[in-house]
Amino acid sequence: MTKKPKTVLLDFDGVVIDSMPFHLEAWEKSFKSVFQCTLDKDVLSSLSGKSTKVIAQHLTKIENKPLLEEILIDKKLQFLQELTHGISLLPGAAEFIEELNSNNIPFGIVSNASRNFIKDILDQQQLDVPFYLGIEDYTKPKPHPQPYFMGAKKAGIEFKDYGSCFVFEDSFHGLKAAVDATMYGIGITSQHSAEGLKKAGAKLTFSSLEDALLSGLLR
Repeated sequence: MTKKPKTVLLDFDGVVIDSMPFHLEAWEKSFKSVFQCTLDKDVLSSLSGKSTKVIAQHLTKIENKPLLEEILIDKKLQFLQELTHGISLLPGAAEFIEELNSNNIPFGIVSNASRNFIKDILDQQQLDVPFYLGIEDYTKPKPHPQPYFMGAKKAGIEFKDYGSCFVFEDSFHGLKAAVDATMYGIGITSQHSAEGLKKAGAKLTFSSLEDALLSGLLR
């Protein structure tokens, strides 16, 4: 791999921030609030790496109450918002973003998280990010490629340069969105193995943005 990125699009959870324990706690609390019972620990641990929509469908199916899917999602987002102050950056995230800014590489965050959640953490961590997109911005969230099409447009990149648009993802559904958008998917192994991420379409894998930065990827 020798090319330099024309733009960089970053997923948020598991790439920029270390948030998975907080997501699981929010799911546990929302499940108890909606269904008035405790979520099985084995079921809870199995939720890592899945999209919000898939998790909500799975949990409402367990209780045989599919009509409560949107209510469960709303509750989960409410509980997660209350937990933002405990969430920290993953190794190298601040330095990676600083390097993007220093090198004038267009970039932004493209996430299935809510915009308020993203904004709160960016503000808390004082990260200088040109733009961010959240779940409210799409009609079709990841694994559909629409979020990355929108991200490319915000970054000012043309379709002919999509192959030089580096997308950093930690999930299989996020990589599917990047691959289907014909962009250059890069896996971060915060949730899944390098082998699994490569099978999902990652061209390269790193343990963190710190690892990616040390590799000279942006230079």
